[in-house]
Amino acid sequence: MILTSYERSVIESDDDFKDLVAEIKQVTNLKSLDPSTFFLLANSYKLPLHLVYLIIHSFQHNKTLTLSDLSSVSFYAICRDVLTPYKNKAFTFHRLFGLKYPFLKNTDERLEWYLKHNNGLTLTQKVSVLEGETSFNRMGIGRTRFEQALRRINIEATHQEIEKRRLGETFGEWPAAVATFIKKERGDLTLTEILAVGDALAEESKITIKVAVFAELLKRMGKIEVYFLASQVNRFHDHVSRTSSLVRAFSKAFNIDLKMLERLISMHSFTDIADLVQNNKQLTQFERLLPFRPFKPMLAEKWEKYSKFPVFAEAKYDGVRLLVHKLGNKIGCYSRRRRDYTYKFPAITQLLNLIPAYSVILDGEITAQQWTVEGPRYLDVYELHEAVKDGVESVRLLYIVFDVLFLNGVETVQLPFEQRRRIRHQLVTGIRARGNNPSLEVREVQSIFVKDNGSLIRAYNNFIDTKHEGAIVKIPKGPYELGKRSKFWYKLKPKETLDVTITGIIPLQEHGRLRVWGVRYAVKREEGYTHLGMIRGLDVRAGSRLAELILGNGLIPPNAQLMDLTPAIESRGRFTQVKQSWGFAIEPHIVITIDSLGIVRREDKFSLRNARFLYIREDMDVEDVSDWNDVYHYYMKANS
Repeated sequence: MILTSYERSVIESDDDFKDLVAEIKQVTNLKSLDPSTFFLLANSYKLPLHLVYLIIHSFQHNKTLTLSDLSSVSFYAICRDVLTPYKNKAFTFHRLFGLKYPFLKNTDERLEWYLKHNNGLTLTQKVSVLEGETSFNRMGIGRTRFEQALRRINIEATHQEIEKRRLGETFGEWPAAVATFIKKERGDLTLTEILAVGDALAEESKITIKVAVFAELLKRMGKIEVYFLASQVNRFHDHVSRTSSLVRAFSKAFNIDLKMLERLISMHSFTDIADLVQNNKQLTQFERLLPFRPFKPMLAEKWEKYSKFPVFAEAKYDGVRLLVHKLGNKIGCYSRRRRDYTYKFPAITQLLNLIPAYSVILDGEITAQQWTVEGPRYLDVYELHEAVKDGVESVRLLYIVFDVLFLNGVETVQLPFEQRRRIRHQLVTGIRARGNNPSLEVREVQSIFVKDNGSLIRAYNNFIDTKHEGAIVKIPKGPYELGKRSKFWYKLKPKETLDVTITGIIPLQEHGRLRVWGVRYAVKREEGYTHLGMIRGLDVRAGSRLAELILGNGLIPPNAQLMDLTPAIESRGRFTQVKQSWGFAIEPHIVITIDSLGIVRREDKFSLRNARFLYIREDMDVEDVSDWNDVYHYYMKANS
C-alpha cells in the first residue's frame, strides 16, 4: 500500500525517514526505472522530487540514506552570513535585488568561527563551498542546462531574456541574471541536502532526470541561493581564487603552521587539505616535495626599483613554464598549474638517460629557436605550440633550466639561490656532457652577477638585444617559495602588458575556413569579469589558432546567437574606438597577452587606447589573468 501522509513536515526523526525509505524500496521496481517513476512517487508520497531521487539513488548504489545525512544549517544562512561577506556581495544584492542585508565584514575571525562551528557540515564541505570545489562543478550542468531547468519553473526565463538582463541589468554577470527570475528571497533547503543532490547528479547519465531534479532545487531556493549555485555551476569561468584571509583563518583554526599550509596549497586543492585535516592525517607527509607530486612553482613580482645589490640577472624567455620530474626510469613534466604536460612535449622523455641523477625536479621553460638569414630567432609562445603540434623540422626545441629543486632524495628549495645556482650549473654541465639530443637541447639560463644599478641596466639591455623577453632579477640569499609570487624574484620587461581573457569573438569565414577577426577582452574583478574593450584585425595565423581553440573546447554554446558585443564594455570612451560589432559571446577560457598605446581613467573605469594583440597564452589558466589591481598598476606605470 502506498501511503499518502508522508508530507515533509511530519518526517521528524530518523525512524520516520527509515520507514519511508523502506516502503519506497518495497514499491519500487529498480529494474524498470524511467523518469515518470520519480514523478509518480513524488506525487504519491507528497515529497519533493529531489528527495525521492536521493532515496532511489541510494537504492541503486547500495548506500544507506538517513535523515541525519540531510540535516545541517540551511543553504540560505550560509549564503547570507558566510558567502555574501566572503565574496563581498552585500552591495551587489542590494543594488540588483533590493535585499538589505547587514554589512558583515569578511574577517579572519568570522571565517575561523565558520570553520570550527558545528553546523552539521564536515570541514571538507565547508571549504568546498567557499572554494567552489563542490560536485556541482562536475555534474554536467552548464549554462545551457541550468537555463533549461530555470525555464521549467519560470516560463519567462528564455535564453534571449536572460542575455538581455545580463547585458542590461546585471552588468554582464550571468549568475545575477538568472537569479532575477526567482521571486522569493529565501528557500528551505539545507546545504547537505543540496550537496547530496549534487553528488548524485554527478553520477546520473539521463539528462531528462538530471534537469528535472535540478529544476526542483531551483524551485525551492531564493535569489541569493540561486546566485551562488549559479556561481558554483559557472565556476569554470566565474571563480575567485582562495583569499589570504581563508588561509590565515584555516591556519589559526586548526593550529597549522602558515608556511606549511602555503606549501600544502601549492601541491593540493584546499578541499583535499580540509579532508586530510578532517581525517586527522599527518600533514607533514603530504607537504614533502617528491618527484611526480606536482606543485605550483615560484613566480616573480613586478620590478619596483629594487635597490639592494648584488643580485643575479637572468634572461627571461617567452616560452612555456615546465617542471621536469625524474625518478629512476620514469620521467615526465608538469605545467605551472600542476597539469601533466608530458603528452604536449613528449621530447622531454628523451632526457631520461641524459640526466645524471636517479631523482630530480627541475624548474625551467621550454622554448624553441629557428634559424633565419639574420641568425637564430626565439619563437613566441604561439609559434612554439604550433611548431610542436605540426612537428616543424626547422625548429629546435630548447629546455632552459632555471632551478634545481630536488636532487637524489634531497629537497633543495630552502637553500639560498646562489647555492642552487651552483648545483644547477653542475647538473646542466653533466647533462650536456652526455651528448646532445637531436630533438631537444638542454641549456642553463643565461645568468649575470650584477653589483649595481648600472650593471643591471647593461645586463637587461644585453638580454633585450639578444631577443629575450626581459630579465628576472634574483636575490642571492633567497629560498625557493612554492606557489607564491615571491619577493626574492623580480621581473623586468621592456613594456607593461596585461594578460586578459577572451569573452567574445567576431568570426570571419574566409576561403572555406573559420577564423577569429576580432575579440572582446576582460579582466577579473571581484567574482566575475569586467569587459575592457575590443581588438580587431587579428592576423590569419592568430585568428585561425583562436578558432581551433574555441571550437575544440566547446566555448560557443550550441544555441548561441549573433549579438552586439559592445554594450557590456565598461567604458566606451573615444580612445576605445568601439563601433557596433556583432559576434558571439564565449566562455572565458582562453588567455591572451595585450598592450596598448595608453590607458585613460574616468573615476574607477579604465579604457585602453588602441589595445594591441601580442600572443595567445596557451600555458596560462584563466584563473591567472590580470585583475583590477593589475589594470590600476598598468595605469600608474603608463602615466608615471
